[in-house]
Amino acid sequence: GARAGLLTKQQLEEYLKKTGIRLSGALTYQEEAVLTTQYVAAMLGLAPICLGNPGPLRNKAAMRKIFWDNGIPQPKYINCSKGEDAIKAVKAIAVPCVIKPVELLASLGVRKIEHFNEEAILKAFANAHNVDIHEEDLKHGFNISSEVLVEEYIPAIQEISVEGAVYRGQMTIIAVTKKYLGPEPEFE
Repeated sequence: GARAGLLTKQQLEEYLKKTGIRLSGALTYQEEAVLTTQYVAAMLGLAPICLGNPGPLRNKAAMRKIFWDNGIPQPKYINCSKGEDAIKAVKAIAVPCVIKPVELLASLGVRKIEHFNEEAILKAFANAHNVDIHEEDLKHGFNISSEVLVEEYIPAIQEISVEGAVYRGQMTIIAVTKKYLGPEPEFE
């Protein structure tokens, strides 16, 4: 069945027929819409965003595990669902570390913890757990997890993002973005 808020397969097919739009695949540039786009692709029998489970495309903990399992070193990390878990995670990882939402974007809710302070950790956890884009309600609209990731802080002078697509085994780079981050401890 259709997920809440989405059109049914029949409604989508009728719309496409009425407008004359022919689709061969589904892609999104909106990071938060990856899972919804994957769902629509599957529903319409289109080429999907990925052939496997799309969850790790959005979930940083799942992505880090897959990378680690395939020999790509990752910072230490612990997924947390409660503030008390975050306190234990900071103790285990050590400071400095970073507390951030496991599934959001644009550095929303990201905070560096430089000293072990339970009150600061709980505040950072609550911020990461509750953050959303004002008036967009992304967490509800796109079923985004409220879990929080505590991870080892890796200092960097520059952050660069490479966006690409693989089609029929051929990788195409779509964009290389030099990111300008705001000052720590927030990184926006």
